[in-house]
Amino acid sequence: MKKILLATDFSAAATSALNYVIALNKYFSSELLVLNVVQEQVALPMDEQLQLEIDTQKTDAAQEQIKRWLRPYPNQFENIERIPEEMKFSVRRGPITPTILEVAQEEQVDWIVIGAKNKHHWWEYFLGNISTQLLQQSPVSLLIIPENVTFEEIDQITLATSTKTESNLVFSKLRLFARAIEANIQKVHVEISDWEKYRESRDDNWIQVAAKNVTQGLHEFAERHKVDMISLEVPHKNFWAQLTHYSISREMILKTEVPLMILKGR
Repeated sequence: MKKILLATDFSAAATSALNYVIALNKYFSSELLVLNVVQEQVALPMDEQLQLEIDTQKTDAAQEQIKRWLRPYPNQFENIERIPEEMKFSVRRGPITPTILEVAQEEQVDWIVIGAKNKHHWWEYFLGNISTQLLQQSPVSLLIIPENVTFEEIDQITLATSTKTESNLVFSKLRLFARAIEANIQKVHVEISDWEKYRESRDDNWIQVAAKNVTQGLHEFAERHKVDMISLEVPHKNFWAQLTHYSISREMILKTEVPLMILKGR
């Protein structure tokens, strides 16, 4: 993790993600860029100069807010110019997901971190949200931190897959991550079973889980074994295989209660 982009909307979920990645970063000493995107509203008929002044005020206000947000309570209103050296921040205007991806490309980051809220609007389950949009569009790996999750030493990472093979490139990235934080990797393969409840069995280096669906199996496995992080690969396969992985990953993002690592090939 050489360079991390943390996208924030200043919510409780974003604060959890910030605190988590700061604690995690003691193992990596990565450069951290915190980004807030000021979403553009539908333009109203008004003088062009007035519109420019309003836009400038919004950007300036966001810059002040992000500097205060980066300083922990109760010192957030003191010396707000003194941001830790390993952190940088940026405020951009535009549509949220494309702007995050644009900055990620400009800055050549290798991870994007975002917080996941505990509760979702009903339409997010059908249309998705920023996290699920990044899942589909980001060329770099993602780290999704659920709201109210605090960082603890990571002992167990579960690599979840619907097959018993994984990309060597992606697994190498996970292995380097795990080695840096001295964590163990447990490979879990989920088999869909319509006729029986959750069941586990060991097969060589794998734990095989039988469950009604992949998401249910992973959630129950994580709860039973006190998993600290779940890792999912989104491979470059044919369209239908990739669509299946996206569907599983998307559902995990919306329902996960533990940090979720989405590994991409880059």
